[in-house]
Amino acid sequence: MDKTLTKVTTLFIVIGALHLGLMGVLGIDLIGTIFGTGVLVKTVYMLVGVSALLHIYTDFFKHIFSKTTK
Repeated sequence: MDKTLTKVTTLFIVIGALHLGLMGVLGIDLIGTIFGTGVLVKTVYMLVGVSALLHIYTDFFKHIFSKTTK
């Protein structure tokens, strides 16, 4: 994965983790507070999910499969 894409996806994963932590501990909806409701919030949630999937694919599956093929 490109270094810039890695940085952006990592940022979205951190935002998602902070959001879940604040929701769990304090009940604060950080993303909803910042972006309101509607399409923008759903887009942020989607980007967090896609970012996590990209990291799972690049960091986990490629690492596992590269070890088995050598």
